[in-house]
Amino acid sequence: MVLFGVVDQSARRTNKNINAAFQHFKLLVVTIAAVSQA
Repeated sequence: MVLFGVVDQSARRTNKNINAAFQHFKLLVVTIAAVSQA
C-alpha cells in the first residue's frame, strides 16, 4: 500500500511539472505575440 502511494505521488508530481512547462510555453507564445504587435 505504501509503495502504491509513492508511485501515485511521483506520477502526480510529473503531471504538475508537465502542466507547469505547458503554462510557461503558453506564456511564451503570448509574449511573442505581444512583442510582434508592438
